[in-house]
Amino acid sequence: LTIDASFGLGEALVSGLVSPDAYRVDKRTRTILDRQIADKQMAIYPEKNGGTRQENLSLAQRKQTVLSDDQILALAEMGYQIESHYGMPQDIEWAIADGQIYLLQARPITSLYPIDGLGSPDNSLHVFFSLGHQQSMTRAMAPLSLSTIQVLMPIGHAESVFDNTYIRTSGGRMFADITLPLRHPVLRSAMLGLLSQLDALAPEAVRQVIQHPEFQRWQGPHISLSLFKGLFMILRRVLSALWSRDLTGFVDQTNTLMDEYIADVARSLEALPPGKEQLQAELDALPDFFPFFLNWVPEAGAGIAATRLLTRLAQSWLSPDELEALTLGIPGNVVNEMNLAIGDLADLACDSPQIGNLLKQLGDDGNQWIRQAAQQEGSARFMAAWEDFLYRYGSRGPSEIDIYMPRWYEDPLPVLRVIAEFLNSEERRHRTLHQSLVEGRQAAMQKLRETAGAGPFGKLRIRMINRLYHVMTQVGGMREHHKFMVVRLLAVIKEILKSNAVQLTVAKKLGQPDDIWFLTWGDLFAIWDE
Repeated sequence: LTIDASFGLGEALVSGLVSPDAYRVDKRTRTILDRQIADKQMAIYPEKNGGTRQENLSLAQRKQTVLSDDQILALAEMGYQIESHYGMPQDIEWAIADGQIYLLQARPITSLYPIDGLGSPDNSLHVFFSLGHQQSMTRAMAPLSLSTIQVLMPIGHAESVFDNTYIRTSGGRMFADITLPLRHPVLRSAMLGLLSQLDALAPEAVRQVIQHPEFQRWQGPHISLSLFKGLFMILRRVLSALWSRDLTGFVDQTNTLMDEYIADVARSLEALPPGKEQLQAELDALPDFFPFFLNWVPEAGAGIAATRLLTRLAQSWLSPDELEALTLGIPGNVVNEMNLAIGDLADLACDSPQIGNLLKQLGDDGNQWIRQAAQQEGSARFMAAWEDFLYRYGSRGPSEIDIYMPRWYEDPLPVLRVIAEFLNSEERRHRTLHQSLVEGRQAAMQKLRETAGAGPFGKLRIRMINRLYHVMTQVGGMREHHKFMVVRLLAVIKEILKSNAVQLTVAKKLGQPDDIWFLTWGDLFAIWDE
């Protein structure tokens, strides 16, 4: 709760003639958190016979606090009562005359972001992190999109599989309640490190919040021995991958596992007819999804650690540009591989005059363009490569964690526009540029081997450098694999939901199939039960 105060009438504050004192009070503990005493150069006072006058304040008054502690707490209590009465935050105007507090006006604050879904379950301070903004996705999501993410998370389902304690929604956006790890003395550092990877400014903002008393002591369930054992096993795999295991071919092995997993899930769900049984089977398959990540997440973590250790170790022998070159062109990154595949499609389109000319007439219907392209003479190579691209990357799309948004296999227009832009460029050098990054990395590594090997510990350093380089180049590009896997699973879930939407429309339980996106998973089960 914030209180602004100045001497005299509020007209000087409202009109901006004076900078007010600002006081912050914790509504839960009724304690004063902060006082900012402004330099109040003047005040406006009423005249006895009507009108007002401006009066310059003395140097002592200018630096004097307007409110005493008792007055601050009394105003805070009044504000809390008014907010509780109206059930929403209020902008309150008040006055103090002869020691008596007067309420002048209260009106709702309509400019605040809606937080009706982010209430504190225990009346203590909680921290909610916007997952959509982390994905550069600021638009509101459909209810079924939000509900799907809540159901998909492996934790937080104490009361119902359809609700989630840690993934909350408000204003059509999705938030993670990160309070519990921030209150733990060990997990706090891990959470701040994770936030630094998602948003460079987030850790500093969170550090200010965790100065509050609630975050200075552990308030939550005790960490079970089984959880510690699980974390220890993961850490042991990270260390093994970092220092001893041969990781050659690990990315290809992981990609094969991912393909098989997605195919098995899709096959088992499609074998069932649309209805409650199919939806229940979909829910039953979800608990195995996040444990499946453990097939590669420890190794991906080792790749990230190896990259950081190698660049830190190489600082003494490489220039800043060489340090940067050392970490570029790493194989196995799904985003880089996808971009290269789009460039390859552009090359094939350029090799076919018919496809190239057709791309100049792209229009606004990507699916219609694909149908026309398939009928063009000499389009076989392009269409085969296009089908391969959709098989691998068709589940991606704009705002891809929002299951409502179209995937590329549903609307290929965004990809086709990128290909058309490739054709408009004078040179399509995507493979050449990528190869130059690879060669730059190899050259930087060669220089590091030549310069770091001198001295009494040179052989030991070279052995460590070679090991870190092996880990970085084999698994250092896997940091996007987990998200790619989620996106692919969401595509499978979406197709099942679409088939259910058709059946619900036929049964006249939905007006049209797209109405399904405005339901939740709980609604879907209730509708099939009706």
